[in-house]
Amino acid sequence: MKAEWVLILNSAAGQRARGIKDVLSACRQAGIKPRLVEPATPAATTKTAWAWRNKRAVVVVLGGDGTLNLAGAALAGGRAVLAPLPGGTENVLCRELGLPLDPGRAMGSLARGQARPWDLGLFGGRPFLLMAGAGLDGEVALRAVGAWKRAMGRGAFVLSALAAFVRSRFSFSAVLDGKRMGPCWQMVISNASRYGAGLPFSPDARPDDGILDASWFLQAGLTGRLVQSASVPNVLHNSPVRRSQTRSARSLESVATCSPSADSSAP
Repeated sequence: MKAEWVLILNSAAGQRARGIKDVLSACRQAGIKPRLVEPATPAATTKTAWAWRNKRAVVVVLGGDGTLNLAGAALAGGRAVLAPLPGGTENVLCRELGLPLDPGRAMGSLARGQARPWDLGLFGGRPFLLMAGAGLDGEVALRAVGAWKRAMGRGAFVLSALAAFVRSRFSFSAVLDGKRMGPCWQMVISNASRYGAGLPFSPDARPDDGILDASWFLQAGLTGRLVQSASVPNVLHNSPVRRSQTRSARSLESVATCSPSADSSAP
C-alpha cells in the first residue's frame, strides 16, 4: 500500500503562502495528491499530526521550525514520516537536511528522497528536533513572536537578542547525565549542527546518534558575556564556552524566571 501524503500549511509563517502554488505544482509532477490541512492554532497543528501518527503517511509541513517542532513531537514513535518544507524565518531543519530553500524545489527533493531516523530531544520538559535553550535563548524566543516577527523576520531575533543581552539577568543550572552544570546565563542543547541563521554552533552534533551536544555559558558580567559570545563563531578549543556531550538533559533549575525554548520557539 502506498503512503498517503498530507500537507500541513502554516500560512502565518515567515514565507506564508508564497510557495504553496509551487509546492502543489511539484506534487503534480511527482504524481502526488496530498491532502491539504491548514490548522488555525498551534494546538490544531499538534492534533492534525497526531491523527496521522500511526498511519502509513508522509506528513509534509510547510512552515517554520516552530511548526515542525509541534508536528515532529506529535509524530515521534509512530509510523508516519515528517517531511519539512521551508516556510519560516530561519528554516534551520531544512538547511540541516540540505534541502533547497525554495518550497517548490524542496518538495521535488522530498518526493525523490528516502526517510532517515531523527532523534527527538527533551529539555526542561520540552521536546525538540534541532536545539533547545535557556537563558538568553529562551528570552529571545519569548520576545520575537507574533506580528513583530512576521514583519521583521530575522531582524526580530537580532533586536530581541540585543535587548535581552543588555537588560536581562539570568542565573540557572541544568542537570546533564546526572551532573549539575552552572550557574549559567545561557545554555544550548544541540541535536543538530546548525543554530539560527545557519550558524554551525555545534559542528559535531548529529541528529541520529542518540547523543546531544551541550554548550553552556557560565555566569558573568556584561564584559564576560561579550567575551563568551565573541568566541562562539570560532568554536575554539580554549573558548570560555563550556562544551560536552550528553545522553540526558533532564532538568532545568532557575533562581529567576527562565523558560526554555525548543527549536527557536517559546512555550
